[in-house]
Amino acid sequence: VDDPYCYTMGWLKGQNLDGAVMKNKTAWHLLAKSECQKIQDEFKFVDEELTVGRHVESTPIYFSRTWCALTGRCPAITRRIQKEHTYAKCQLGADSGEYAATEMAYCYYKACVLPGNRIGHSSECDY
Repeated sequence: VDDPYCYTMGWLKGQNLDGAVMKNKTAWHLLAKSECQKIQDEFKFVDEELTVGRHVESTPIYFSRTWCALTGRCPAITRRIQKEHTYAKCQLGADSGEYAATEMAYCYYKACVLPGNRIGHSSECDY
């Protein structure tokens, strides 16, 4: 379920992130803040869409709908739903200055994009 999520975010190794930036915590957090701002600029979420309660309640639905789509039984969830899921995490990490930095690192080290736009894992990604 996380592969399509991370791919949609553009955070898999070989997509939009420079993994070397992770070595500098401040720079990585600034990059996360920038990634979060891009999401908000695109979708303009309102406060009512970003409550902790909504995030907690919607996460199991998000996962089940994603899994259903991966098995071919349901249509794919929208980019907006995926980005809302992430932007809520951005907001939860805003006070600490982290934003979605841990989410970005998780995605970067979870998988990579290989030739032919295939998602690879572990040794395929030179980890």
